[in-house]
Amino acid sequence: MLYSFLFHFFLYSFLGWITEVIYAFIYHKRFINRGFLYGPLCPIYGTGMAFLLLIFDSLKENGIFNLYDSYIGIFIFIFFFSSVVEYLVGMILDKMFHTRWWDYSERKYNLNGFICLRFSIMWGIGGIFVIKAVHPLVEGFIDMIPLNIGEIVISILVAYILIDIVFTVKAMVDYKVIIEKMQHLSKDITENILENIEELEEKGLLFTEELYARFQDLKADIKSQTEYFHDNVYKKYVTYLGNISMNEIGEELKKDFMELRQAKKENGSNSLSRYEQLRKRLSRSHLTKAYPKSKSKRFAKTLKSIKEYKNGRR
Repeated sequence: MLYSFLFHFFLYSFLGWITEVIYAFIYHKRFINRGFLYGPLCPIYGTGMAFLLLIFDSLKENGIFNLYDSYIGIFIFIFFFSSVVEYLVGMILDKMFHTRWWDYSERKYNLNGFICLRFSIMWGIGGIFVIKAVHPLVEGFIDMIPLNIGEIVISILVAYILIDIVFTVKAMVDYKVIIEKMQHLSKDITENILENIEELEEKGLLFTEELYARFQDLKADIKSQTEYFHDNVYKKYVTYLGNISMNEIGEELKKDFMELRQAKKENGSNSLSRYEQLRKRLSRSHLTKAYPKSKSKRFAKTLKSIKEYKNGRR
């Protein structure tokens, strides 16, 4: 039983990955390595189908009900089974990483954005096709493989997926750590700029009406996005600093202003450089590429910044 269960898991994980890749290619017009793992496997499909077949076989063997012969039974069972699995996996990942890797909130008849009626129906219809057309071929393929060779193949695949899972978990933990660092850094940058502007005001270095008005607009921009730093805000700030004419500043303030402008520029550049390094790193992450429409309430604005950078590189 374990032998068949594992073979079903790996074969349907692979077939699920192919399905996801084809769907993503049709939707995005480019290849995307879908799924959490680095390799060509989507465990959610493999796990779901392996347990589904286990349940179907148990019901049949115990004379309760032969779901294999009932189109309606297959549809109803897979409709609810896939919905429960997708909901639980989505909710668990959201709780663990504060990110929704898929979100159906914009679709009709969804439940907390984790599942929706349209896709649940698609799972049910697709399940009929898999059970009636694909599964007999899968079973025939498994039966063709000699038991001793099949056991070796299974052992290799188990070792492979365990290694892949280790690297994937590390990548997901790193993803969460990095995006949290970006969020803290973005807040530090914006708050630092606000402090700088207030210091300029206190020192009397913004005494022209035009310049004062510009900095008030900049303050409003920054306050509206305290958890989301965009390099345009920093560039605008540096530009405003550079636009302060030395002729407009008294001799007694020139030295203070030059020191202040240089210090703030260096501090801002260092923070911006670190922020850009982290954003670049996450924009190249397998998870960012695999789930381009991922959402997060906690990291919404930072995640938006990463996607902007990623899309701007193309």
